[in-house]
Parts: sequence; C-alpha cells; structure tokens
Amino acid sequence: MAVDDVRGAALAAAHLLDLGHERIAFLNGPATIRQCADRRQGVVGALVAAGQDPGRALVEVALESLNADGGARATAALLDRPGPLPTAIFCVNDLTALGALRVLREADLPVPRAMAVVGYDDVNFAAELAVPLTSVRQPSHEIGWRAADLLLGTGEPEQVLFQPELVVRASSAG
Repeated sequence: MAVDDVRGAALAAAHLLDLGHERIAFLNGPATIRQCADRRQGVVGALVAAGQDPGRALVEVALESLNADGGARATAALLDRPGPLPTAIFCVNDLTALGALRVLREADLPVPRAMAVVGYDDVNFAAELAVPLTSVRQPSHEIGWRAADLLLGTGEPEQVLFQPELVVRASSAG
C-alpha cells in the first residue's frame, strides 16, 4: 500500500502554477527517502506539463530535517539567497510548512500575498493555523481500513496506490 506522491505533488505544483506563480521554491528532504524523490518527480512533471523550464521555475532548498525547525531554517536560507524570491513555497510535508510560515511571519512577508505556501499530508493542525494551510491530503481512513483488513485476514493482499487530493485553503488562495 502506498500513496501516489508523484500525483499529490503534481496537484500542488499545478495549483500554484494555475494561480500565476512562475518561480516555486520546493523545500524537500533527501532523495534517498522515497516520498521526497516521488514528490520532486511530481513537481518537476507538473512544471514540464505546464511548459515551464524546471531549471528556471524551480528553486530547490534542501531540508536538514523534515520538521518545523528544518522548514524554518530552509525558509530563512531561501530568503537570504541573492536574486528575486520565488512567490510560492511547496513543502514536502506540513511540519516543514509550519516552520516556513513562522519565518515568513517573522520576516513580514504576508501569506499568501507575498508568498503562497502549500504543504503535504493535511495533518490535523493545517486547517487551524492563523492562515489555514493548503495541503495535499492523504486518504488516511481508507489506508487504515485496508491495513486493518490485511491484519485481520479479511482482505486479500494486493498492491494499492491510494490517490491524494489537494485541499485549498487561505495559504495559497487568499
């Protein structure tokens, strides 16, 4: 069982492109983590499908850790880079997005006016933030039911690729 992280990331990137963002920062973890590699593939695929050059449109920032502190450090590094800032950030997960939102608030960069932010996982707090977070939701209940069926022996073992959905909130479409 797995979630189609390539598709989920493509949904997030396509959403930002549809809003007119031409340079998107991607806060991502190491390529040795399958979800990070798949989500990068989805972002790049969405850029190519939209006719964008990923070398120009994508600003990749490596995360030291996949948590709020890692997201904060990566966002601070992004803001310190020379040249024009991207107008959107896609975070590999919602915890890193939480850190990104904190740094953007401290830098007086209003979300989404100055910088749109999208996360991944749609954790419980995403909708409750001061600026509710747009996020890619994984079908956790369906995954749980399938896992329980397998554990209880009531379901047949099968390869299932669950489909995520984009939940648009104020952090990207204020």
